[in-house]
Amino acid sequence: MLTDHIPMPKKSMNSLKRLGAIKISLGPKMLFASQCVVLIHNELDLCE
Repeated sequence: MLTDHIPMPKKSMNSLKRLGAIKISLGPKMLFASQCVVLIHNELDLCE
C-alpha cells in the first residue's frame, strides 16, 4: 500500500501490522507512485 505525504491513520497501520505488513521508506525525496513501484520491483528483483 502506498501513501502520500500524509501518514496513514494509526488504526489502519495497526490493522495492517497484525496481517504482517511492515512500514518502509524509499527516502526523503518526493516520488510519484509509479516511481515507487519501479524502485520496489527493482529491489525485489535484486533479492532473487
